[in-house]
Order: sequence, then structure tokens, then C-alpha cells
Amino acid sequence: MAKHNSEQLIAPGAIERVIRGADSAIYAANQDFSEWTPSASYRSQWYVFNGNSQVVMAGGIHGQCLFVDIPSRTVIVKQSSVPEAVARMATD
Repeated sequence: MAKHNSEQLIAPGAIERVIRGADSAIYAANQDFSEWTPSASYRSQWYVFNGNSQVVMAGGIHGQCLFVDIPSRTVIVKQSSVPEAVARMATD
């Protein structure tokens, strides 16, 4: 996990802290976030899908997105540079 050429890039403890997530009740109290990613929490700049805490996503204000599914070893990157920062992701 988090290795390149057999070299550890990110401390395992840091990854473990992120994928533990946070209190999903706090996240659920915000209607915009809870509709966009139900059952998730937010920790250390990552959206953590609490139903499967080994799946995380990060999003940037100019449309960037990084999705990581640790068990399946899947990483999806969306590079983007929309001209104006967006306050929230579109749900439609």
C-alpha cells in the first residue's frame, strides 16, 4: 500500500487514520454533503465512505477528483481546471 519500487511513500499509520473516517452524524447534518455522498464522513481532506471505509475520495475546487478503492487497488484521477472555483459538486 502506497509504495513505489518497493519504497513506502506514505506512513501506514497516516493511511489508517484517514480510512477510519470521522463521525458520520456530523457529515449527515449538512444536507448538501449528505445528499452528495450519503453515509460518508470527512477526515483530513478526504471523503470516507463509511459503509466501506477502504474507499476514499478527494475533490478540488477547480473540478479535480481523486478516488481510491484500496481493496481493489483502483485509483481514478480526474484532472480539471474549470476557470472559477466551485463551492459544491453538481448533483444532477
